[in-house]
Amino acid sequence: AVTVLKNALERLGYRLEFSLHRCLQRQKLVAGNTRSRSRKRVNVLNNIGISFKMLGAFAVLLLILVAVGIFAIARISAVNDLSNETRNRWLPATEVLGEIHAYSSQYRIKQSTLVYSQTAEEKARSAKTLGFAQKAVSSALEEYKPLMVSDEQKQLFESLQGNWSAFTELSDEMAAKVEAN
Repeated sequence: AVTVLKNALERLGYRLEFSLHRCLQRQKLVAGNTRSRSRKRVNVLNNIGISFKMLGAFAVLLLILVAVGIFAIARISAVNDLSNETRNRWLPATEVLGEIHAYSSQYRIKQSTLVYSQTAEEKARSAKTLGFAQKAVSSALEEYKPLMVSDEQKQLFESLQGNWSAFTELSDEMAAKVEAN
């Protein structure tokens, strides 16, 4: 029976406890029936009352809940930061780029209206609306300037402004020739 008990205790990881018990038995410090003593395993949880166990379980669950809450707040904060960046930087920039596209399309339409104008009055009116369209595109370009962040955006924007200036110069030359005819 001792061998079976020894094997069972070794499997459960109580080798040290069994060795200590054997040493105490040899020194006659353990009195009484060794069979009943070896069967009794001291379990700390058995000595604790049910109310304390429930309180401990509740405390563990509360700590888990707090940890999950902190994690959730951190993740929501990250999502909020991304949405703020989208709302405050990317959406306004996209809106202004849409305006630049729309105004430049209107500018091209005004150019064609000027070219196909028959009378001097139509030409003057078309030239005036062409000037308004040019100012609208220029102001939209200036509005977009502070919304750029990366160096690549800034380089592309400088190229766009240079191309727009060259395009408007050619357009002004064309408008002068149309008005002269």
